Amino acid sequence: MEALAIVAYKQPITRGMIEKIKEMAGRKDIRIWLFPTTFNYSNYDEEYMLAHLNMYYKLLMEQENPGGLYLYSWKTYGEQTGFAQLTDPNLEWKYNRLLNRVVEIGKELKNAEYNYKTTKN
Repeated sequence: MEALAIVAYKQPITRGMIEKIKEMAGRKDIRIWLFPTTFNYSNYDEEYMLAHLNMYYKLLMEQENPGGLYLYSWKTYGEQTGFAQLTDPNLEWKYNRLLNRVVEIGKELKNAEYNYKTTKN
């Protein structure tokens, strides 16, 4: 089974976009990985990040073959501050609700009964 990561900065991924991407790939059995906004860029705040994370988690779990969520965790060039810094208790941000939700989702994913079926590679 192939995996496909979907990244979108300017507009959120929708169900329709995911279906279109599967159609363009010529198959429906690909694992979908989504990239929620869990980094500080362009004045994103914790509320925005939580809403985006929850929206993408819901989309992920609707997939027949879910892949996962990919979090931007590191500090990089310019203004972007990753998840690791945002949730570090020794730094200024202290996005504890975001951290708690990511841990909660991780536990849910670990215990989920995935629909991993035998499919063509």
